Amino acid sequence: AGHLGHICVVPEGRLCPCGNLGCLEAYCSGTSIGKRTREAAEKGGKNAKPLAEALAQLGPDEGAGPILFELAEQRDPLACDLVEETLNLLAQALSSTVNILDIRLIVLGGGAGIGLSPWFSDLEKKIADHSMPFCREGLRVRVAELGEHSLLLGTVALCRERLGSRTD
Repeated sequence: AGHLGHICVVPEGRLCPCGNLGCLEAYCSGTSIGKRTREAAEKGGKNAKPLAEALAQLGPDEGAGPILFELAEQRDPLACDLVEETLNLLAQALSSTVNILDIRLIVLGGGAGIGLSPWFSDLEKKIADHSMPFCREGLRVRVAELGEHSLLLGTVALCRERLGSRTD
């Protein structure tokens, strides 16, 4: 299995948990989207007030992503800019993947996949714009049916498959 989260989308960019710089995961995972959201609100600026006020209501362990997505759906300018940046970075990595593997279905899971699902038609267009013509036909982006825990459940299934279902 590949690790698409570790495709470099921003050379010399943010530090990724894998130790490399600029990985997709460092920008587009649910955790990273939340971190970028908090940073944008803290940075301030004329458009940051609604986002900063909404984030101030969260506890320290609550994710900022859902607030971002909610405000973007309400057309908040800063939230829309952050979602657009996220979609562009995702499209960059996914269009390369589509061109290399000639796939037609992309399934995104976790909080990012769920949160970004209202913009999947935009994401499909962005991916198609940077994919070879024969690769973009029938291209679809969908949210994982297992929701925000899809990665964890997939990991459990993989472990059971590799280790067997031993009970000892």
